[in-house]
Amino acid sequence: MLATTAAATLVFTACGPVNAGDPAALEYQAWVDDVEGVESADVNGMSPWPFQGEVYATVRLEELLGAPEVVEILEELRTFTFDESTNATLEVDVVYVAGDAELTMAGSWDSDPETWAALVTDPALRETATVVVTTLVDDDASLVAVTRGDAVEGAAMLDAAVERHLGVTVADHRVRDAASTSDLEGERTGPAREVYERIAAEFSITGGQVREGEVWIGLPALAPVVRAEVVSRITALSVPGVVVEVHDPR
Repeated sequence: MLATTAAATLVFTACGPVNAGDPAALEYQAWVDDVEGVESADVNGMSPWPFQGEVYATVRLEELLGAPEVVEILEELRTFTFDESTNATLEVDVVYVAGDAELTMAGSWDSDPETWAALVTDPALRETATVVVTTLVDDDASLVAVTRGDAVEGAAMLDAAVERHLGVTVADHRVRDAASTSDLEGERTGPAREVYERIAAEFSITGGQVREGEVWIGLPALAPVVRAEVVSRITALSVPGVVVEVHDPR
């Protein structure tokens, strides 16, 4: 999953087993499986230090829940506490499903369930068809929308929804077109972004980075003669003041 920051981190200190992660994960799994409205949960435990566990969970909600139901589930999820004998931290991502769209909440969803519920149930986001990871200004929250279709249009719709509900401007994001599985990182507007969009529309690329005056393009494996022709055509789409770099797969 494309979520970047942890959510609902709960820290407890107590005596317990040396390998604290596995029993802590089982403890959370047993609890979350009984939460109404949760379809499934993928829970994993680690023990980076003796007697200290780390639990990471991805909780998938039942499909097409309304905002009030999502709020209720988020409120319930943030009430969990480990047993007194469990010494572990917990990080939870929550996945909202609406048809083809999957929106993963990570970061600060537990601090404001009502706002996050309004965001993920926004009907406009169901019309997007992209994979988008957003990083929000002055906030540790992130939102990942996974659907099918146009990446640029979907990113714009997601930006608008984030600003509308969370009241913050999207500073930067990573976009993947689900059809081509290409990635884009960097600026959302400007000449370099326009060059990238022209290239992505015409060629099958594996990824890209956009910065002021610079576009990085990743290509799939190609025969040398074909690659030379593709690189020539890609660089020809640039404009004055924008440098295009083309890279082979690693």
